[in-house]
Amino acid sequence: MQEKTRATVRDLPSSCLLASGSERATNASGILKAVQGHRISDVFAGPKTSYALGPDGKLLGRESWSEELTAQARGVRIADIFAGWQHVAARTAEDTLIMAGSHRALPKLMKAAEGRKIVDVAAPITGFAVALTAEGSVLGADREGWDLGRKLAEAARGRQVTAISAGPFGALALTADGTLLTSGNGNYGEIPKVARAAKGRRITAIAACTGGSFAVTEEGAVLADGRDAFVTPALKAMEGRKITAISACEENLLALAADGTLLAASTDDESDVVPGILKAAQGRKILKIAAGVFHNLVLVAPSDEIECPPLQPGQTCLAFTSAERVSLVVKRGTDSITIAAGTAKGWKASETPHQVVVRSTSRDLAVGSVYFATAPDGRVGVNREASQLPAGLTATVPDGTDRVVFHWAPGRKH
Repeated sequence: MQEKTRATVRDLPSSCLLASGSERATNASGILKAVQGHRISDVFAGPKTSYALGPDGKLLGRESWSEELTAQARGVRIADIFAGWQHVAARTAEDTLIMAGSHRALPKLMKAAEGRKIVDVAAPITGFAVALTAEGSVLGADREGWDLGRKLAEAARGRQVTAISAGPFGALALTADGTLLTSGNGNYGEIPKVARAAKGRRITAIAACTGGSFAVTEEGAVLADGRDAFVTPALKAMEGRKITAISACEENLLALAADGTLLAASTDDESDVVPGILKAAQGRKILKIAAGVFHNLVLVAPSDEIECPPLQPGQTCLAFTSAERVSLVVKRGTDSITIAAGTAKGWKASETPHQVVVRSTSRDLAVGSVYFATAPDGRVGVNREASQLPAGLTATVPDGTDRVVFHWAPGRKH
């Protein structure tokens, strides 16, 4: 067995990237070195890859076999990364695709995607690939002898799809109304069993990997099946917690609970992949999670608090953090405020329903509600039982402060 050594877990003040795991393919320490001196807006992990994006869309990180991608990405704003064992693809800010490495189905997918805006890609192995277009349709491509890409595209025909994920034995798609769509051969039972369990339930997040398939319900429960040696400890790690985001690769899983706690499970018990990241992320505000095969990446908010503006009598400070260029809209009746990521505003919070909307420049990403509550000492907090925050949005009240901090961290899919 190849000897594995621990990677150093660092918190870079300027970028707040945490990494843990083994040194296979320099997954952990390599990305930490690559981001030195840069601010980070997103992180990506795969079987052999560790990438980060700067706020300006600059690609950070490079694997020896994907120098071609680095060359193509030079001077181009990158919005997303999708990686497998021997390939990597990137989505540009204009929603076009570039790729490097060896993949038999991905070139076919890229041809089918010509002239279309692509917002997500899943291509874990060379047999098939699927893509999600900006209008919510699914494109599929397969090499000879495979049909998983085509079958998922057929299952999604005429549906508004919001997310896709794929493992070697099948693919998942999530529709706008929370329906789970699947395509798979059921080698380990994970695809058909999860599909049956999800029938009639509203699903909010999905993740597929070699070890199994996972679907998160609107209540925050996790439906899963696959290899028992991986799925059983993964479900145990998430037991009794309301899950809002999930990321899985091979037999390694990261999940984010509604209270902001990071959860993890892996069959790799010889390195620091799980204990290291849990220790490093303890007590931190988590913005992004990305699970690789032998390593984990977590993006956390800066440790220094967002400065609140001068408050009017009766106002509470509402702060908003996110690794993405989004804003939070808080509405009560005809009154509303818009809080850009990394800023805070004063608001007269009351114990009545408020609508919360996470908004990008072009569309609303998530909609929910929040109920504020006043503690005996007069400080304003959040009524978690009454509130219905959308998946990916959490709210915390830091100890000793008179503020409510909202965090937008939609989960990575692998």
